[in-house]
Amino acid sequence: MENFNLAQFLTLLGVIVGGLFAAFSLMDKGIKDRGKVKDDLDDKIRKLLQEENKELSDKVDSLSDKVADLTDKQNKAETENNLLKEVFQGRDKDAMAYRSEGREAMKLVKEITQVSINNGKKTDAILDGMAKQNKNIERLAKALEKHIANLDGR
Repeated sequence: MENFNLAQFLTLLGVIVGGLFAAFSLMDKGIKDRGKVKDDLDDKIRKLLQEENKELSDKVDSLSDKVADLTDKQNKAETENNLLKEVFQGRDKDAMAYRSEGREAMKLVKEITQVSINNGKKTDAILDGMAKQNKNIERLAKALEKHIANLDGR
């Protein structure tokens, strides 16, 4: 190293600085390229996320409409089910009125049946009385016949 002079030192220093500068330039270019690629990827990701967000928003709107429609259908079905349940179980107004009228008719039939039974008993009593009267009339008729026959034969 004794023969190392200033020109050699400056050349060496220039080569080192140039090498560092070249290495830095290459690294800087790589960093910029990677930054540009990163920015491009970020833009692509952002665009994909926006498209996916739009698709999901559309699906959410569609599903919200379906949920509202199904809720309406469910409410109608429950209302109809309750009505049919009342009808089939006989708890609706018409069935209750019909049942009430039926009960009144059955009471009336029961009363009419009782009246018929009582009238039948009275009719039987009248018929018995008439049968007795008939017997008495027949006896009277026979007695009159005998009496007339006795009067004729005298």
